Amino acid sequence: MPPIQQGFTGFVPLLMKVSIKAHTAAGYRFDLADIGRQVFPAWLTALHTEVGNAYLDGDVDRFRSACNRFIAAAHDMDLLGSTERLLSFRRWIREARLMEDTVADHNLYDFNAACQVTQ
Repeated sequence: MPPIQQGFTGFVPLLMKVSIKAHTAAGYRFDLADIGRQVFPAWLTALHTEVGNAYLDGDVDRFRSACNRFIAAAHDMDLLGSTERLLSFRRWIREARLMEDTVADHNLYDFNAACQVTQ
């Protein structure tokens, strides 16, 4: 397990031990999403490297396993980000689409917003 993954999997249980009352506090939710937003990219980078190495080695089983873990981690990152309104990718795209009236303009603004967020 990469060190960044070890650190992440170790800190999440600690955060979950906080009282239920704290889980509903806006500041707690924001901090949790913000920490995850900072940690997940490093974890995804490590998983991406693992995917590439498995591919280069021709190890199909390891490649599939690493791909599945990468996709699951990316999904988890999206779910975590969506818990905080200010960090929600869906919100960013929705607001960009509301700026124009035509389908072509909606699609262009959607594309531009996604590029700004993901690059």
